[in-house]
Amino acid sequence: MAFTLAPIAGAIGAFAAHALWCIVVLRPPDAGIGDVILLSVLIGCYALIMAAVFTAVVGALCVAWVRMTGKVPTRSTAIAVGLLTGFLPIAACAVSGLRTSSGWNFEGMGDELTMPVAFLAASVASSWSFWVLGLKGRTQRSAQIEGPPAPPP
Repeated sequence: MAFTLAPIAGAIGAFAAHALWCIVVLRPPDAGIGDVILLSVLIGCYALIMAAVFTAVVGALCVAWVRMTGKVPTRSTAIAVGLLTGFLPIAACAVSGLRTSSGWNFEGMGDELTMPVAFLAASVASSWSFWVLGLKGRTQRSAQIEGPPAPPP
């Protein structure tokens, strides 16, 4: 269930963040609200694909780690891993676009930060929802299923 719903949560987060960023920060004079929503839906679809791949790879590694060690990572650890693996590559690409041969160019920085803001929301939403749906309370559930430990002989 977590592998299915986490990418959807990431896509919804990217859609909402992109729409709010465009309306509040960029304020496109030529584009209407319909254009902003259409572009946000496209960003949400792109984020769905990215979050699905991210969830499949990182989520499978996390589940394997939990099964091998029996330890469930904390929510803050899950979100930190989501930010490091899902957000930082996109942010690095966007920030590298601000660098020119004559130095840093911060003109039009709102346009350059549109994608990182959307993927920041997608990374946080997908990693948080994966932790809540797939990892939270996992060791407690396995202990409840197995029952109390056997007394020593």
